[in-house]
Amino acid sequence: MLNGKKVLITGHTGQIGHAVAEYWAPRCELWGLARYSRPGSREAAESMGLVPVVCDLTNGDFNSVPGDFDFVVHFAANTNPATQDEGMEDNADATGLLMHHCRGAQAFLHVSTTGVYSRHPDHFHRYREGDRIGGATDYAPFYGGSKTPCRRGPWTTPGASRKSERAK
Repeated sequence: MLNGKKVLITGHTGQIGHAVAEYWAPRCELWGLARYSRPGSREAAESMGLVPVVCDLTNGDFNSVPGDFDFVVHFAANTNPATQDEGMEDNADATGLLMHHCRGAQAFLHVSTTGVYSRHPDHFHRYREGDRIGGATDYAPFYGGSKTPCRRGPWTTPGASRKSERAK
């Protein structure tokens, strides 16, 4: 399905996204969007076969990001935001802005967390799409809630983010 397709992946500098990028890189034209702030991270992406594109998803500036991807796979997330605002900007706003920028793609897969759902009394419960949402992540209190808006769809204004608006 992805052979010969132009695919954008985010979060490939993390554990899960990295494994997916390693598998897909030889099979498609894979572009890796990241800040590449960690020394050697850009070179690591290139050595995997990715075309690196430097971008901070949270500031709304996508000038360096092509808009002609066939597919987008979005793994990137701030899994331990310091505040609810930071989590909403980094996870909800950034996802909405990326979706708007790549709106011509055939599909956009947003990888999230079961932390968007309200806690279930059965610890072995298999969450389903229709389960009650509520954002429960004990390990990072602002994470689950910041991913919840993406479950229902982005609510951000295209071309703007709360971070960029506050900077004015």
